[in-house]
Amino acid sequence: MSYGKDKNGSGGIEVVTLAVGLVGGGALLSYIPPSVEVITSQLKDNEARYQSLKYIEDLCGKVPLAHIDDVCEAHIFCAEDSSINGRFLVASSFASSAEISNYYFQNYPEFNVKEKYLDGPNRAIKWASTKLTDKGFVYKHDLKMILDDSIKCAIKVFGRAQQDNQMDLNKAHR
Repeated sequence: MSYGKDKNGSGGIEVVTLAVGLVGGGALLSYIPPSVEVITSQLKDNEARYQSLKYIEDLCGKVPLAHIDDVCEAHIFCAEDSSINGRFLVASSFASSAEISNYYFQNYPEFNVKEKYLDGPNRAIKWASTKLTDKGFVYKHDLKMILDDSIKCAIKVFGRAQQDNQMDLNKAHR
């Protein structure tokens, strides 16, 4: 997309738009980012956040997912390449809510994912977003890494919150 070019096609500005999928991975925050809460909603049986995940799936057919590190790298990649313009989707993986739940069920049995999350519509939707990779961008995180890092983030923040609560309780008893 460009704006302000003259009749010869020179001058003006080029615009790059990065639409980002549901972002997972780690964060340097004192709380769990809302997008990570959505991705991990099945683990804590958080129905409100899970409905957000289902809404994205119903709207798009599959949930486009991106790791926060890939999102940052995509922004840098586009900023450094002056020849890039247009709209791009930043998403390395596309999964159904049932696929996400089944991954958690198989790889994190300690969370006891409820059966209601394991079933879902069996849509044969094949997503692909190659426009950015066609320009030379390389994603470093796949679905497994996005989900694993999202869980690590949630556990880290939740564990820190539990420690803070314990310290507050100890102070109250003194």
